[in-house]
Amino acid sequence: MSAGTGLGKAQFAVLRLGAIQLMNNVSAPPSAAGAAGGQILLNAGLRELVPWGWKGTGRKIVSGMERSAKITARQQMQQRVDALVNQARALAASYSVNDSSLRAAPNSAKLLRRFGQALDRGPPASRLRALVGAIDVVSALDLIPNQEVPLILERRRFERVQVQTEKSAPELAELIRRSGSPQDPNYYEARISPFRVSPKVAEPLDGAIARLREGGPDAFRQGAGSLRVALEALLAELTGEREWQSAVGRLVTSKEERGIVQRLHRLLSRSAHAGHVTSKADLQLGLDLFAAVGARLVQLRGERFGSEPRPS
Repeated sequence: MSAGTGLGKAQFAVLRLGAIQLMNNVSAPPSAAGAAGGQILLNAGLRELVPWGWKGTGRKIVSGMERSAKITARQQMQQRVDALVNQARALAASYSVNDSSLRAAPNSAKLLRRFGQALDRGPPASRLRALVGAIDVVSALDLIPNQEVPLILERRRFERVQVQTEKSAPELAELIRRSGSPQDPNYYEARISPFRVSPKVAEPLDGAIARLREGGPDAFRQGAGSLRVALEALLAELTGEREWQSAVGRLVTSKEERGIVQRLHRLLSRSAHAGHVTSKADLQLGLDLFAAVGARLVQLRGERFGSEPRPS
């Protein structure tokens, strides 16, 4: 549970407590101000002012003041209930439910339906009971602040791409599982910075990061193409081979690891294809996989050739 989720539930709990306290006051007798005010008038000399019927007139005045006090108390109670309902609605409008209905945008409307027009009708006691019931239902849901929704949706898209890529590229399954969650461009820029060993590698890597920051399907497709170029350039830099396939054969002796490099190249080629709708998650995953494979290639270069100059 995020900090925002915990805060939301705490805020609803405070509103619930306020509603219960107000319910306890609904049945309390109205202020005795009316009766007391009437008695004060009587004691102040109402007999002399209305000598022909002071008792009856005094009772009328007292009764009138009591009715006025009751009306004022009801109005005040309705206003307090209105304020609680409005606070609950405002809070609900700032949260979403983390379920399958959360797709392209926040789903606050799902919460707001719980605080519908039923809370605007009826006596204060029934409105407060309905408000407490609505808060209880909402508080049991998996709430997330609306400002966190874009991150949640991005993570879901990334997870779907992970699953789809693992199915189509089983050789990369282990690397995909270790790829974690989507990050911002600065994270990926730091991850791939060790592989900027020459301008031929650095330039396409910089291009991939720039396209990630730019955003949009075309930019993401171009970013995947830049990663493919960077992979080929890195292999050439590590082996001295002009063709990336020959470089893989010379540097990677394990059939399994050769399959991983080749599959990554095919994956990047597919994402870079003009007919492919490349997503942000595709490029993010490509950057993660490039960093993992690149690290292994550099390690193999050290194991096979040590600190010797680049083989030619």
